[in-house]
Amino acid sequence: MTVLITGCTPGGKAYGLSAADVAGEWHALLNQDLTVRLNEDGSFTTESWPSRLYCEMPAASKASAYLYAEGEDLSGEWTASFEGDSAIFFAFDAPPCQPSSFQTTVMRDADRLAICLNVRPGADPDSIRQDEQIMLVRNEDLDWHGPVPCGEPLGGE
Repeated sequence: MTVLITGCTPGGKAYGLSAADVAGEWHALLNQDLTVRLNEDGSFTTESWPSRLYCEMPAASKASAYLYAEGEDLSGEWTASFEGDSAIFFAFDAPPCQPSSFQTTVMRDADRLAICLNVRPGADPDSIRQDEQIMLVRNEDLDWHGPVPCGEPLGGE
């Protein structure tokens, strides 16, 4: 007798989380100086946040334009929507980024989470390519190996 067990794939949008699941320190995978701390009280702080990312227009269309740019230490408020969505909404509370706000997508790869920052404001998150996103991961996942859950793979990958 053969038994086939099927189920959901381990990756995709991270539905059903709580704010406590995402609270904590996150780092850009390709530039660990870029740090975002999500506090359980709904506030956030950043270190080395690229000052052009969501703060100035026009925005660059590639993540590489931001990853090693001069950074700012900023703060603001965040809220999450995990009922039928997998989004975190950020709003800066001080210059140079105030009154800017933006939405991110939280993705799951097996037991790991990633916050995907879309560098093209207003673009459909489901149509963004990997080179148009900055992926934030937790400290324990800085050695991320395997598929990158942020964005559609580039051609030929």
